[in-house]
Amino acid sequence: MMQRWNRWVRFWSHEEHPISLAAVRVFLGLVLLFDFLQMAQLGVVTLLFAPEEAGVDHLKALALIARTMRDEEICTKLRSTTDLTTLHAILTDAPIRDSKAA
Repeated sequence: MMQRWNRWVRFWSHEEHPISLAAVRVFLGLVLLFDFLQMAQLGVVTLLFAPEEAGVDHLKALALIARTMRDEEICTKLRSTTDLTTLHAILTDAPIRDSKAA
């Protein structure tokens, strides 16, 4: 597994053809994610895309995701459904937690 991971990291670090390799990188990432999910038996996975010019907004989003995922009730609800509308409702109804209170 570590050999595959090291190859993946090296592959992502090459910036010679970022646009032409994007689809291949995403596909390989999904394959590795699937392997990891089977190995770790995770129930919830979050994927966050952010443009380069977003600054620290992606860090704020990750912090909000982390605070939300600490709530066992929300995680249980997310694991129990595959309906996109229900997933959206669960996530948008989740209370926004203040980082200082957590």
